[in-house]
Amino acid sequence: MSGRQLMCAVSLALSGCVVIDASESGGRPDPVRVGRPLTYTITVEAITADTGIVLTDVPPAEAAPVSASASQGTCSGTAPVVCNLGALGTGSRATVTIVVVPTATGKITNTASVRSDAGCGGEEDDRPCTASFVTEVDDCTRDAECGDGDVCTADTCDPATHLCAHASAITAMSDPTLRIGGLDTPPGDDRLAFRGALALPAPITPALDPVANGVRFLVRTRAGGVVADANIAPGRFDPRARVGWKVDRRVRPTRWTHVDRTASPPGGIVKVQIRNRASRAPGLIGVALRGRKGSYPLSSTDPSLEAEVVLNPAAGQCGGVVFRAPRCRFASRASVVECR
Repeated sequence: MSGRQLMCAVSLALSGCVVIDASESGGRPDPVRVGRPLTYTITVEAITADTGIVLTDVPPAEAAPVSASASQGTCSGTAPVVCNLGALGTGSRATVTIVVVPTATGKITNTASVRSDAGCGGEEDDRPCTASFVTEVDDCTRDAECGDGDVCTADTCDPATHLCAHASAITAMSDPTLRIGGLDTPPGDDRLAFRGALALPAPITPALDPVANGVRFLVRTRAGGVVADANIAPGRFDPRARVGWKVDRRVRPTRWTHVDRTASPPGGIVKVQIRNRASRAPGLIGVALRGRKGSYPLSSTDPSLEAEVVLNPAAGQCGGVVFRAPRCRFASRASVVECR
């Protein structure tokens, strides 16, 4: 019998005991950037067989909770996180994984404690075993460290505060309209229509080319919930696949139309039309989309929506519009949302 097992067996004649293995626990990556995921892994070991094992974790106050899971049992709550791990045999282990996103720079501390039916570590006063993990949340030093994956923001590092800034690169769209219908029936038969125009810096560089770049269309609620997120793939129309882009036959195309006659078009979007309207105004681009047989979850109380069109992610050619009530309203007994 090892020294630790003997300690558990002798102390109050306990039938078992558990500890946190600090050598196998901690937060990664360390250091971590503000706004990036930080994952804590906490390993619980049964020195001798034990039951009713519970791990309680208090994440840093300077971090937002994302998820908590365990290799056995269940986890609930956010501050603290309580994981009921059940029973472990002698020498067996269970692992708890907690993911947070730091919201401030500096040193942040996560504290975990474990106890069981028999106690912890054989301590006579039955105090839980506790371990703390300190992680350094680093500042940025250059713009390249601030990329957030959003192609429609300009990511920069403030040289004074060493904090990342994500200034929007979205061009406000003119004459926008958005209509979503079929909301009073089960998901799968919703309809969507969007239209608007955006003025890109002229001459448009690089040239507009949906056949090469595709298009992304997003609709979000005021709270950030995703209503629609459709990635319209690049590629010319394939009659056999019944999907792709059609282009007018001019030397310099001015109209691109994407048709999707497949059973499951992305986001339910069956048609997209992009038009170069430089004859009306330099850099002016018209966009129209139509969706059917989609599923567009909307709040029954707040019809406010935001729409975004990405024409070229590498060049940041993005357009967007924010609809707030009364520009967005329910119609036809709340089965339709109309935004103008």
